[in-house]
Amino acid sequence: MSFAAIQQLQLEQVAGHIRDKRSLREIQEEEKALQQEADFLVWWTAEEERIRLEAEITTVSPVVRLKQTKRREPKVDQAGSRVSRGARGRGQDNKAA
Repeated sequence: MSFAAIQQLQLEQVAGHIRDKRSLREIQEEEKALQQEADFLVWWTAEEERIRLEAEITTVSPVVRLKQTKRREPKVDQAGSRVSRGARGRGQDNKAA
């Protein structure tokens, strides 16, 4: 093998192994930016889920409340007149007052 052929092989090997020209600091900054982006995407996904659940609760909640709360019939005494809330449990004595 000639000297020129050896030089040509060496040039091809160097060209095949293109070296990264970034400094360690640049690589670390790039990795940090990628990590921040990944963290943001995790937060964003969690936030979307939280908002979706919150919206689901607010749209379902009024219906659930209507089903859970019963409409109370007004209290009526023996004569058929309504008894005020303040008069509950006080018997006939409250009517006279």
